[in-house]
Amino acid sequence: QIEIVKGPNAALFGFNAVGGVINIITFDPTHDDVGHANLRVDQDGGLQGSLVKTFKLGKRLSAKGAIGGYALEEFDNPLLEGDPAYSGKEPSRFSANGDLRYQLTDKTVIGLEATYSELDTFERLAVPTIAQSADYKAESYRGTLDSEGPWGLFSAEIYNNRGVRGSTNEFGVQDSPIDSDLLVAKAENVSKPRPQHTLRLAAEYRDNRLTTDAPGTGVVAFPQLDLSYEVASAAGMWDWQVTPRISTTIAARVDSLTSEQGDLTETTYNTSVVFAPTDATIIRVQAGRGLQIPSLLDLEFGTNIDPTVVDNYSIDFEQLVPAIGGSLKASIFHQQNTDLRQVLFTFGFALISEQVGDSDMTGLELAANGTLSAVNWSASYTYLSLEDELAPITQAVVPVGDFQFSEQTPEHEAKLQADYQRQRFSLGGALRYVSEREYLDIFATDGSGVVQLDPFVSLDLRAAYELTDSATLAFESQDLTNGDEVQVPGGWVETRAQISLTVDF
Repeated sequence: QIEIVKGPNAALFGFNAVGGVINIITFDPTHDDVGHANLRVDQDGGLQGSLVKTFKLGKRLSAKGAIGGYALEEFDNPLLEGDPAYSGKEPSRFSANGDLRYQLTDKTVIGLEATYSELDTFERLAVPTIAQSADYKAESYRGTLDSEGPWGLFSAEIYNNRGVRGSTNEFGVQDSPIDSDLLVAKAENVSKPRPQHTLRLAAEYRDNRLTTDAPGTGVVAFPQLDLSYEVASAAGMWDWQVTPRISTTIAARVDSLTSEQGDLTETTYNTSVVFAPTDATIIRVQAGRGLQIPSLLDLEFGTNIDPTVVDNYSIDFEQLVPAIGGSLKASIFHQQNTDLRQVLFTFGFALISEQVGDSDMTGLELAANGTLSAVNWSASYTYLSLEDELAPITQAVVPVGDFQFSEQTPEHEAKLQADYQRQRFSLGGALRYVSEREYLDIFATDGSGVVQLDPFVSLDLRAAYELTDSATLAFESQDLTNGDEVQVPGGWVETRAQISLTVDF
């Protein structure tokens, strides 16, 4: 299950949840009996695959194993032909995960999880036309405890993420690896002191470190680094079902950061009122504040440790419409981004991290979904209006005052999706329109440092046939309408066609 939550939600979801949250809920081997395999081949010979399986190893012991990866051909990019970091690059990824769960009692479960992954990719830096070939190796270890008792539901976890990033610079030279290490321990308790009230108390500790053995090389290179910070956090939430048709939620969180560059303590919050005047109508009024805590690189290359603050206010409306077999949704929101931080390059190609100013955003979202005969459909439209107050930073290659965040953000975006199913056959498509915008390019031929991205329409299609109740063969295509056009800063996006086989067992 994948949940997408927009806006700052640090008080509800945790550290640095400032722009939004993608909450992924995976299979739990204690309760789920799942086997799923997928293999996908594209027209350039690229391969993608995944396999996940749960196991019952006894009355109280269960396990889950997952493995996946891909080996693809990089999009052709005439802008970067001849770049040693780009030449011959074939992105690839491999990951493996193991998860053990043991049921100590009927209401207490402990878990142990380990993950390993490798990624080889071509990535563009803060200036899109400066790029590196990068390879990542990461491992993670996690222990969990969930126990339900008269005090409510108690959960605790501790995990350690370790990663190494290697890179090849624009001269084809291997740079010094960057090592990162993150240790997190957290606990929370959810209780219902009364049927209409739900309380959650949580605490968290983070230790984040980043080191390099030697300075990097190339036009843009990190010096030798030994960076760290610690964060201690506490949070609380109160959910109150005031009446059968009105509910409220109030949540707050305090983060206290300690580092060699200084200390800071900041508070975030989320609050909402949900009103259902009828069984078919829901109205939500929400407000939230989130923080973007400076990263380790921000602390090293910046002149202060002040965070970026994001305040968001929204009114959402949802109406079930039986006539279309679906619903209508509308949302109006205003977001204030204060002390935005940007990594910049000076004329000597040194890195600096500066707070460049403020940017306010006002937006409207409209959406609808429904069913027409055997066709399920959905449509949405988003309008964004940004207003920047940015201070020029004259030592940057392109002065920030001459380049506005508002120009990087498309003003209009529209989507239309439909899926037709008849017995074992299904046909679906997704159409997306994005209006014009700009991006930063210090090598722009006109000397402005800015390149215009034209509006585009992108079409994806999928046709599938169920060979059996558990096996599906599908043909999928991406970007049918605009292959070899620029959709993202610094390069093309090509049309891709793929054949996939999915088996559940």
